[in-house]
Amino acid sequence: MYSVRKGIALLVLLMAQALVGAEMMQAARLHGKVTDSTNGEPLIGATVQVEGMNGGAVTDADGHYTLNLRPGTYTLHYRYVGYRDVDRTLTLGRDDVELDIVMELDAQTLGEVAVTARKNLEGERALLQERQAASLAIENIGAKEMSTKGIGNVQEGVKKITGISIADAGQLIVRGLGDRYSITTLNGLPIASPNPDNKLIPLDLFPAS
Repeated sequence: MYSVRKGIALLVLLMAQALVGAEMMQAARLHGKVTDSTNGEPLIGATVQVEGMNGGAVTDADGHYTLNLRPGTYTLHYRYVGYRDVDRTLTLGRDDVELDIVMELDAQTLGEVAVTARKNLEGERALLQERQAASLAIENIGAKEMSTKGIGNVQEGVKKITGISIADAGQLIVRGLGDRYSITTLNGLPIASPNPDNKLIPLDLFPAS
């Protein structure tokens, strides 16, 4: 009884191997070369994907690829970075088929690109360039310098500028001249003083930020 079962198992195994061998013999060999349309150079690393299947192929150093497929109709997708995709549908029998593919560069026309940047005026280098490019004699101080020196408000900041001093009433004095000859602006617009007796406003109202 044991010998009979063993013989049946061996027979089933041999039949399975024979079926696998028959299926391999029925598979057709699809091969070809993928090249550049402009110069005929092989495209190395182009992918060949069979629609509906997980498998595929990648071209070698000479642009060649090989696929073993059973007889049937297949749709193939050829892909390569910077080139237009190529799709091919063909019917395979039991004979080998050679299919060469020529791919074209994907020269897409890009629209106009506008780049907008904000000039950074917080660093000492940028402030120095601003002084050098100015047509008038100016002094300035940036957020980076104020942060380094522990400055808490604008009044403390401008006191660090050469030629600037602050009166007892908190009024700004520029190179010995009172507020009669000075003006305070924010973003180019003058700031009205809350005190009718003084033209300039106390700058400690504004935090350094």
